[in-house]
Amino acid sequence: MTQPVLPQPLPWKRNLAAMGLAQAFSSMGISFIYPFLPLLVFELDVREPRQVALWAGIASGIAGVPMLFAGPIWGLLADRYGRKKNALRALFGSAFAVTLQGLSLNIYHLVFARFLYGVLTGVHGSAQALVASSSPRHRITFGLGVLQAAWSMGNTIGPAMGAAAAALVGIRGAFVVAAVLLAAGGVFVLAVAREDFQPSSSTTHSPRRALRDLAHQMTSRRILPLLPVLFLLSILPAMMLVALPLLLRQLTGGSGAWATGGAFSLLGLAAVLSSYLSGWLADRLGLVRILVLGAAGLGIAFLPLAVVSSLPLILGALAIAGICQGALTTATAGLVGHRAPREQHGAVFGSVQSIGFIGFTLGPLLGGVVASVLGLRAVFLVQAVALLATAPLIVVILGRQRPLGPLAAGEPTTAKPEGLP
Repeated sequence: MTQPVLPQPLPWKRNLAAMGLAQAFSSMGISFIYPFLPLLVFELDVREPRQVALWAGIASGIAGVPMLFAGPIWGLLADRYGRKKNALRALFGSAFAVTLQGLSLNIYHLVFARFLYGVLTGVHGSAQALVASSSPRHRITFGLGVLQAAWSMGNTIGPAMGAAAAALVGIRGAFVVAAVLLAAGGVFVLAVAREDFQPSSSTTHSPRRALRDLAHQMTSRRILPLLPVLFLLSILPAMMLVALPLLLRQLTGGSGAWATGGAFSLLGLAAVLSSYLSGWLADRLGLVRILVLGAAGLGIAFLPLAVVSSLPLILGALAIAGICQGALTTATAGLVGHRAPREQHGAVFGSVQSIGFIGFTLGPLLGGVVASVLGLRAVFLVQAVALLATAPLIVVILGRQRPLGPLAAGEPTTAKPEGLP
């Protein structure tokens, strides 16, 4: 009797390695952008410090507007046509938009290029969807932790390389180098990643039905409680992206490029270690507990930045902040990966990334407004107080929920991955 041919398991380790390296390249390129965005604004004939902070915040925040709609749409298309294709679209599209930013002739050109970047980006969410959908369920958090570690590794190397590139070819040239790195990540995914994509029946419905199914999933008790937590943990840490480079510029003199690059590299290095360890510790401590500890620790780490002028003390506080940020990003991604159905990973991760990206881009806008009204130091104090208040809020929203059941009939649930009581 002929034995039935069983489907071969997806090469999840190959995809994890491919997407991890692409994440490192893309985050390396993206980290060229944010630390030096205020300095690019300064080159566009905006000289007054408070105006620089305000316009840098606007340029950062404008990308979140189209991302609100683009992320879910790209995710739905990924669930229908393939997550690898979506990752390639995000990498090459981001490279194009970053090139335009470096070629900006005035502040309005820069704002438009940032808006276009919000339409075309989505690297992190597309990578998470591909890895989560192809990984064994009990390895989802580990895989997402590796992705986050790779992303943080790029953030570690990127700012220092960006500082070197800015010194050699100027601030504008650094943006072009960033675009090359993003495109290189796309080439690597094209050559290495494999996806035997078979769309499920639930993803081949009409666009209206697909949007209705996504809305139902995002408002379910699995996903909805995560959204306010994700937004707060995105917008609050990002407030410093405008204030920190300008503070370091004041303390060190000159352009502040080397100090800014070193500070953001330290943040990334701490996040690399934390992201990997958080994925490994998730089954032991629980994802919710990691969120609570990370939010409280991040708030405490920002307090010294509001008062001290010693560069070593500031760097020490940033190292602690990087550890906490790595834990937060891994834990939130792990919760989404465990709660979302596999066949909708693209749409859910795309939607969640949109919310996170909106927070990440509105954070600098909020930071710029606070800095222009109250001064640079006030940004870090507002961050600290808000994050310390967020920690008990996470307990209220997530910590008292009952453990959720299987996602589908016959699908096992990992043993209390969220660490719920």
